[in-house]
Amino acid sequence: MQVLVAGPLPRVDERQVACVGSAAVPLHVLRVVVARGGAMAAPWQPSEGGVQKITQLLHEYLQPGADQARVFQELEQCKQFPDFNNYLTFVLCHGNTYSVQVRQSAGLLLKNNVRSWEGTDGLYRNYIRTSLLHCLRSNEKMLRQTAGQQPNPVEAASLP
Repeated sequence: MQVLVAGPLPRVDERQVACVGSAAVPLHVLRVVVARGGAMAAPWQPSEGGVQKITQLLHEYLQPGADQARVFQELEQCKQFPDFNNYLTFVLCHGNTYSVQVRQSAGLLLKNNVRSWEGTDGLYRNYIRTSLLHCLRSNEKMLRQTAGQQPNPVEAASLP
């Protein structure tokens, strides 16, 4: 099987996403020349433990009487992981089992983090863009609004 995509793709939209197994993968991720024996990189997937930890911290942060300074410090420590923004994106866009408030908090934290993701792997950026496009179709108005605040910083951070 050959998968060849020539030239840069300016934006990711539904027409530029292919299904690989059960995952939607942006076509620019599929630029790997499979015909030459190259292995296709697997799309990013969160670990259950990572999602649990982040959602637990966000939920705790939102509780009345919580030690918000301690929780915020723990969330700041999570920034050392290169895919932390992906976890926030996952919670915002795909975390259907979490409250809207927790998901919105993840989106607001993502918005603040995206401004400083210079040096972040392109695969991570692509996951964020693709997921945000998906989230813009959410039934929840608060999630659509939160996701709608994201594309400008995401696109700006993509410029050379």
